Amino acid sequence: MCTNITFGLPFDADKYEDALRIGVKGLNLSSSHRTRVAIACAVYQDVGIYLLEAVLSAVDSHVGTNIFKACLKESLKGKLVLLVAHSLSFVSHCDQVAVIADETIIEQRSFKKLMMVSNSENEEDKEDMTSAGCLENNLALSSDER
Repeated sequence: MCTNITFGLPFDADKYEDALRIGVKGLNLSSSHRTRVAIACAVYQDVGIYLLEAVLSAVDSHVGTNIFKACLKESLKGKLVLLVAHSLSFVSHCDQVAVIADETIIEQRSFKKLMMVSNSENEEDKEDMTSAGCLENNLALSSDER
């Protein structure tokens, strides 16, 4: 498991912290456990930019909240994280939200400003955003002020 997380980098006990056995005799991984290992691999790399696509969709909301707080808000503090999600669960905690439709960014602002604009625009603009599936299905989040 260690080499699966370090990807050939020198082992750093302080970063790695815990030995983890997953599944029956450590052999079988659920999709939730595979997600956790993938996130651990990414965090262990200690790079400046992280691209995480739908990483929280395979875990339940409680686990997702814990991963979001421990990994994205704490371990990756000060890093640029682009989190692609299909859920609004963590949007309010991100510094910037980009709404994507048809492979194009159609809106990019802080969550608070996005909600203010969404609430104040006329009905036609709101219908356009809703019909594009922006607020539910095509969400990209970025945060560099963790």
